Amino acid sequence: MKVTFPHLGPAHLALVTLFTDLGLEPVAPPPTTRRTIALGVRHAPEFACFPLKVNLGNYLEALAAGAEAIFMVGGVGPCRLGYYAQVQQTILRRLGLDLPMIVFEPPQRRWAEFWRAIRRVLPPKRLVGLPGALFFAYRKLAAIDELAVLVNRLRPRTLRPLALQRLWEEGQKALGACTEMRSLKRVLSSFKADLVAIPRLEEGYPLRMELAGEIYMVLEPAVNFELERRLGEKGVEVIRHLYLSRWLGEQFRRCLGLDASHHRDRELAWPYLAHPVGGHGLQSVARAVEAGVNRLDGMVHLAPFTCMPEIVAGGVLPVVREDLGLPILHLNLDEHTAEAGVLTRLEAFLDLAARRYNCRLVAMEGHRVERVFSRG
Repeated sequence: MKVTFPHLGPAHLALVTLFTDLGLEPVAPPPTTRRTIALGVRHAPEFACFPLKVNLGNYLEALAAGAEAIFMVGGVGPCRLGYYAQVQQTILRRLGLDLPMIVFEPPQRRWAEFWRAIRRVLPPKRLVGLPGALFFAYRKLAAIDELAVLVNRLRPRTLRPLALQRLWEEGQKALGACTEMRSLKRVLSSFKADLVAIPRLEEGYPLRMELAGEIYMVLEPAVNFELERRLGEKGVEVIRHLYLSRWLGEQFRRCLGLDASHHRDRELAWPYLAHPVGGHGLQSVARAVEAGVNRLDGMVHLAPFTCMPEIVAGGVLPVVREDLGLPILHLNLDEHTAEAGVLTRLEAFLDLAARRYNCRLVAMEGHRVERVFSRG
């Protein structure tokens, strides 16, 4: 069976390996482009979430490449992610594409339903290898995310941004091509050494900013105009808590009743948002509080237009900004958002953040503190 899936950051690199190990034939969608978005927008409801539209475009391009079934995750709670698969399947049927949609709902301790969904897809002889395939796919994502953390730390300090970006892209591809744990560790170690060897500034400190919001908008560079890379190249060290491997690990541990990270997020957000609102709304508020307490220089908050959880979070964030003195740039993105407008707002925000820090330095007269913001 030829199976496809939507793009979400580096997820396709792990999913190709996972489906191959399980005896399925993965058909990765082409990289998301403006054409992909236009395809999804043409057939999706006007006020549907932006990620739903982009995912639909991914499916249509993959189906044109020969995919026979679609893999999609489900969801629980107020976030509309739980309805994506049903809405997308209805749209595809109207287009004459009545293909099976393989939906994996979060177990939430309902493991019997989870295993029934797996058995519909995999032949019995492949079930034995499922734990090992899942673990290796997860470790591959974790390796890519570990490399991403290093890249975010080095990017504002490097003297050769193009060389660093090239190594980052090559590293993702090399990690995605690994077929065993030993080669995965070797490739990760090699690229980490190559990245650290790139000449960089040894003096001064870059601005440090949190990048938070709805998970799809944060992780998928094709829809957020590569803000993470652009921030780094403008001299900003990006602090990001939303990594796909970390999120998957939290979900798995939560299903087993072992994860306490959501309790910590509730404690951080409690003075401003006392209850979960679905998606990553509460986590966005928690990240803003954490950034303010840790004296970061700002936060960029990304949300798809009409996303209810992030709309709630966006209404709370100005209060956090006033209480903790944290500059926050809130960006609502959809298919109508112009790249030039986003970059103009970003540059203005970074300029204000840099000026704010310079004003802070005046009050610290006598201290030898230098910050590197932009190198032209």
